[in-house]
Amino acid sequence: SGFTLKGFTINGSVSIVNSTGNLLLEDLDVTSTTDSGIKIGTQTTYHPGAATLRDVKSSGNTGKGAQIYAMGNITITNSAFDGNGDDGVSLGTKAGTITINGVSASGNTGAGIRSVDFKKAVTLQQILVNNNGNGGLSFSDSDGTGAFKIDTLYASQNAVSDGVYIETKGAVTVNKVVIDNSGYAGLWISHQTSASPIILSEVSSKNNTDRGIYIDTLGSVTARSIRADENGGTGMEVNNRYQGAVGVITINSLATGGSAAARPC
Repeated sequence: SGFTLKGFTINGSVSIVNSTGNLLLEDLDVTSTTDSGIKIGTQTTYHPGAATLRDVKSSGNTGKGAQIYAMGNITITNSAFDGNGDDGVSLGTKAGTITINGVSASGNTGAGIRSVDFKKAVTLQQILVNNNGNGGLSFSDSDGTGAFKIDTLYASQNAVSDGVYIETKGAVTVNKVVIDNSGYAGLWISHQTSASPIILSEVSSKNNTDRGIYIDTLGSVTARSIRADENGGTGMEVNNRYQGAVGVITINSLATGGSAAARPC
């Protein structure tokens, strides 16, 4: 069982319902003037399988670029979800991993990429989330335990909310990330119920309305080659003063600025 849709230009919405097995959407150009571009499952009824999008453009839709709710793995590669009337991509999986590589989600009225349901590993590579109306990238699941990795991301001029927001219990690795001019914080990692380690390297977070980088955690934080200056609040703030906190904070090669420079709590 399963379903493949490949090689079409579609003036309307792609909605996949009552399907089982793995889904593949490839080489599609989708635009809907009345709805979201691509719909796989809903927040209450998840598709019973995996979903893969490859070489897909779903831009200029009245609703989301794509909403993907699946029980299995979700994989998106070499795709664009720009200029939509809601989030660029909204996704969640109950039992699978999330892998996004080579994706632009910019100029949307909502967030660029948003997820509130991810229990296993999340891997984000080569991501562009600029000029969105409600934050750039937001992944928030307080029950998520898989490793969360970002490698090479640019988030600029995202209004109202954070450039990048991460809430999870899993280990977090953020590498080669540039964030600027966010409506609130640049990078916010909410990790206060987890002692899993956090590693930041080659991160620049500048000119944000509030903090450049803010981390809440019970565990160790290692930050290398960090730049967090010209922010409206603290340049970089790490808080692991919660009851049960363990580990150490290690910060090397830090350039900061704002109302306070660097503040471990």
